[in-house]
Amino acid sequence: MRAGPNQQLLVSDQALGAVLVVDPATGRRSPVLQGMHSPSGLAFDTGRDVVYVSDTGAGRVLSVAFAGGAPSVVATGLSGPEGVAVDRDGTLLVVEGDAGRLVRIDPARGSRSVVATGLPTRTVGFGVPLMNYSSDVLVRRDGSIVVTGDVDGSLIELSP
Repeated sequence: MRAGPNQQLLVSDQALGAVLVVDPATGRRSPVLQGMHSPSGLAFDTGRDVVYVSDTGAGRVLSVAFAGGAPSVVATGLSGPEGVAVDRDGTLLVVEGDAGRLVRIDPARGSRSVVATGLPTRTVGFGVPLMNYSSDVLVRRDGSIVVTGDVDGSLIELSP
């Protein structure tokens, strides 16, 4: 779940394969994006009015205008993308849960670079990712980055 515009909430619903916008005052829900394999992480870019969502099972990140419309593929070939955040430069930070790394993706070009590796983001030995737990990423106001480790419940702080 993430904050959206006008006090609304953005919620990824894996059961429906959708991203919903929820008005907390009325409880009204409406889809922003549907037909996804397993939506997980969300980010809202206030400057562009764009929602970014990781589709974990499909290994991709999509974008869609908050007002609606057709989604665009931002990046493919990711290894279990989970948490998504927009940094101060407008680039995306995406946790690749299956690879234990954080990548930076330019949403306009799809180019990517590795920010951190060796993150505790996947329980080893089960053979199937635990769908109830996923890693997330947050960009603080000072530009520092915090990643959650779903394996051990850790918070990893990275300098900008």
